[in-house]
Amino acid sequence: MTTAEMDKVFDILYDNISSNGAPGINKYEKSVLLTKAQDELVSGNYSPYNSIQKGFESSENRRRELNELVKPYSTTTTVTSTSGIDSNSVFFEIPTNVYYIIQEDIVLSSTDTCINNTVASVVPITHDEYNIQKKSPFRKPNKERAWRMDISKINNTPVVEIISAYTPKEYKMRYVKKPSPIVLVDFESDPELMGMGLTVDGINTTTECELNSEVHQSIVDRAVELAIRGYRENSLQSNVELNKRNV
Repeated sequence: MTTAEMDKVFDILYDNISSNGAPGINKYEKSVLLTKAQDELVSGNYSPYNSIQKGFESSENRRRELNELVKPYSTTTTVTSTSGIDSNSVFFEIPTNVYYIIQEDIVLSSTDTCINNTVASVVPITHDEYNIQKKSPFRKPNKERAWRMDISKINNTPVVEIISAYTPKEYKMRYVKKPSPIVLVDFESDPELMGMGLTVDGINTTTECELNSEVHQSIVDRAVELAIRGYRENSLQSNVELNKRNV
């Protein structure tokens, strides 16, 4: 669906399900609800703890739902920092739109010709796991395995911290990108919304849904559910106000 079609379908479903006393919802509020529904679908499908206990690649259908968001990335760009948790820590710059990393490797650099240019798998670990495993010679990084630890940003640049037994010269990954918000209209061109400085995740112009078209109806259905629940709980306006403070 286009955003215009999502807008119309939302109105039809909302009018059919809600009572006559339900409040009208403007295009900003619908944009907030559609974006929230989209984010729920992405995070729910990725999480191994979703309601059906399946990750997003557990079936062909679930892979198709998020395939538009899966992106490749590789870089040799490192960020200099003294904040590494390990003496072998190397920070690689990553895109700002990374939502979930789903696969990653590093290319090693070494004076040993048997190791130089070989590829090692990267395993994400927690700080607790690091504290335990760094003491074990059998669990530490080697020529086949490196560790990745998460740290938010260094000098406003998003990074990953790679800990490897050998110098990593390239970092490669596939990741699920954070989808752009679903914005139904240019807020500053809409007579009802112009001049209010409204944005959804920093966007105030019409933005189409990036997900596979097969899940567009599910996003609209969930957005309508959120709207009805908000109306019944008398919380729709408070939810929108909260979103305003967070965008």
